[in-house]
Amino acid sequence: MFVDLHMHSTYSDGTKNVIEILEIITKRNIRLFSITDHDNIKGQKETLKLAKERGLLYIPGVEISCKYSGGVLDILGYNVSHGNEALENFLSGLVEHRKKRNKMIIDKLNKLGIEISMEELSSESGSTVIGRPHISRAMLKKGYIQTLEDAFEKYIGEGKPAYVEKNKYEPEEVISRIRKAGGVAVLAHPLSLKLDTESLEKKVRELAHAGLQGIEVFYKAYSDEDKMNLLRIAKKFHLFITGGSDYHGENKPGIEPGVEIPEELLKDFLKEISLQKLLSQS
Repeated sequence: MFVDLHMHSTYSDGTKNVIEILEIITKRNIRLFSITDHDNIKGQKETLKLAKERGLLYIPGVEISCKYSGGVLDILGYNVSHGNEALENFLSGLVEHRKKRNKMIIDKLNKLGIEISMEELSSESGSTVIGRPHISRAMLKKGYIQTLEDAFEKYIGEGKPAYVEKNKYEPEEVISRIRKAGGVAVLAHPLSLKLDTESLEKKVRELAHAGLQGIEVFYKAYSDEDKMNLLRIAKKFHLFITGGSDYHGENKPGIEPGVEIPEELLKDFLKEISLQKLLSQS
């Protein structure tokens, strides 16, 4: 199957809006997709409506960053109930912190002689949730850097002069909140944890005990060897298998939507979210 269960729109740090993403999905013949914007589900109602009108198979999603040292630990939440007050309040708190964090980053950049304002970011981004990729694009547009990567490597990446730590929760709490909202909790891009195979397996075991339900095995950037190792770990702990491109549009150049996943490997995940029958009829 050609699917993409990890994409970002202008509701977070992607450069394509929902309509543009649906057009891409249609053109690339992607059978099933999910928009997993960071820390918010503001685009889900719109996407569900438009996907239904166009006859596209869609799973609502969200991506939430967790406390973790040494790498990046993100949890994807699929099929969360839109309008779940507890989850939306939790996510609103994360978005409010993002706003404060952005202001702190801008203040630090200004002190370094980089003249960028929050008003510029708000008017140019077109995004509901502004993040560091928007800041890097503003820096590039004004000639302060040569590439988007320069912003992170020189200014706003971890340990750099304008870096500000993001407010994060323990993965156990994030997993719990997703599941209480009726969702399926999946570990995003597992190799971002930057662990060797044995340590990664140990960490996945801990997360599985905390309620983790799946692993993003078929991540666009991973080699066949990476995927086989992650597939082994997923099967060992009886976890669902998913996959996606982590598409951000121009904010991640060179990443195109869509990944190939054998339908047999997606079967249990699709059954969990009640999509298996629908897919078989499409």
